[in-house]
Amino acid sequence: MDEGTYDLRDLNGDVAQFTALVSVPDTNMVKVIYGLGIGTAAIGQVSPLANRLLALFGEGGMALGPAQTIVLDATMREKALVKSITAAVVQTVFAAGNVAVNASVQGALAVNEEAEIMNISPIPAYLVYDGFEQDLDAAMVYERLMDCQHDSPMRTHALAFLRSCMIGGWRARDNKPFVSHATFFGMVPTPARLWAAQRFKDLFPLLSNNVAVVTPPRPAIGAAMQQQPGAAAVPPAGAGMFQMDAAAIQQLFQQVSAAAVTPPTTVPEGTFKVSEGEKARMRAMCGLLDDAGDDCFPKWYRDIFDKHLNDVSKAQIVATAVE
Repeated sequence: MDEGTYDLRDLNGDVAQFTALVSVPDTNMVKVIYGLGIGTAAIGQVSPLANRLLALFGEGGMALGPAQTIVLDATMREKALVKSITAAVVQTVFAAGNVAVNASVQGALAVNEEAEIMNISPIPAYLVYDGFEQDLDAAMVYERLMDCQHDSPMRTHALAFLRSCMIGGWRARDNKPFVSHATFFGMVPTPARLWAAQRFKDLFPLLSNNVAVVTPPRPAIGAAMQQQPGAAAVPPAGAGMFQMDAAAIQQLFQQVSAAAVTPPTTVPEGTFKVSEGEKARMRAMCGLLDDAGDDCFPKWYRDIFDKHLNDVSKAQIVATAVE
């Protein structure tokens, strides 16, 4: 993402399961986005999406339709110096237990250090799985990432990005880790909604058999809704510049298995309450077969869906699994 020579148009042909974070303006929350693409325009034509960064967010499926879409500036991948709390300060605050959900760790006036970051931060999907349903607290994601022992340029950048997202009280002249309110919350153009429908179908064909473009048509009286024909199996995740995400998840499965904490060889189907859509997306991200049973999922994955767990307990289960 941060290579200036990389042609973002290549994103349009990439169906790798890749997730990233963007900061929600004037909050200490981050949004999980996926399925990135770049808007184009035909020669001699004008498009509201030309050179705009497109992404999906939230849930999608046969009943819900395609996931929601957001239109951002392609300049988000350009690095800039942004105020960033030091790792030592964050560690001290965490150790004292003075962290609340969507509350800043430090004000912009008190932060003198800077980090060179993008306004978008790639991150492995297994660390932000609950971000498909809601925006996540930056401090919580930071703790999960700190528990991940595998070091990489992606992890280093994500930590610096999240430390900037923990700052509050930004001034008008400050470089910020988020885009303007108008860009982030603006009305999505119709071409972007059409793009989202097709993009979701390309990424998750098994979840898109009944997905209509933009909105389902209203059938005539006495006429049945027409269903789109079945699609091919989900392509294996991993090819391209973001293949590390699928590899990281598979490595996690192997580590859990080696620690002898995997469930019994045969797990009765439906023993944990997870929708078929969520299971299908997890299989796609892990490069598993579409008809793989519940026994393909590790114990930590089933445990986080226990109805008696809160967000803190779920985060602890994930942190223990990645140690």
